[in-house]
Amino acid sequence: QMCYLGWFTNAVTGFRLGYVYRSYLLAKEHRASFPKTLGTLAAEHVVDIVVVFLSLVLSSVALLGRASPERAPLFIGVGVGLLAAAAALLVGMRVLGLRMAKRLPVPLARLYTLFHEGTLGSLRQLPWVLVVSLVIWCLEVAHLYMVARALGFDVDMSLLFFATAASALLIIVPITPGGLGLVETGVAGVLTLALAPPAALSVILLDRSITYVSVVIIGSGLFLVRYLRGRRATKAA
Repeated sequence: QMCYLGWFTNAVTGFRLGYVYRSYLLAKEHRASFPKTLGTLAAEHVVDIVVVFLSLVLSSVALLGRASPERAPLFIGVGVGLLAAAAALLVGMRVLGLRMAKRLPVPLARLYTLFHEGTLGSLRQLPWVLVVSLVIWCLEVAHLYMVARALGFDVDMSLLFFATAASALLIIVPITPGGLGLVETGVAGVLTLALAPPAALSVILLDRSITYVSVVIIGSGLFLVRYLRGRRATKAA
């Protein structure tokens, strides 16, 4: 439920606020520290960026000689930028984070220390997190493959890996709610390497009706139920 509410918030707001909302929900439900849970989700985001970047590079290499991924340099460039930023953030936290925290006012230092523990502590489980992320990633590609097959199109798996990675990358960039507009344009452009433009557009529109519209509908229902339960609990108290 919390994951869905986080996805819903990302889908209807900008700047990936779903991560903040999910951290708040986790902290509230489990009486945990909000900065520490936020650090845990920050570590999750870093792993996502790494997996997306590796998928972009490997699928681009696999496509060489079969289809020319003209948009690969753009997507890989953005991926490199995000990966470099994430690496710089983690290295900075590891080397200088706690030293810098000592110079902050006590309340801010306490908050940062909890965030620091949540982020770097989560990465101690990195091998398992990467395995789970890769399994989920393969399911995402399988989803796009089945959408294409449902419409009667046979698309190279390497291109589907590249398109799925490009979609994830465009969603990560916090410009529009849930990457709305960016994802459709970017992924449809990638799919035109193998499909006619109308066919590529039909694939991405059907895909987004599942991955975006369904999240908005189900997430809004969950949000309403949670709100009504909260009101009843307040009245009962």
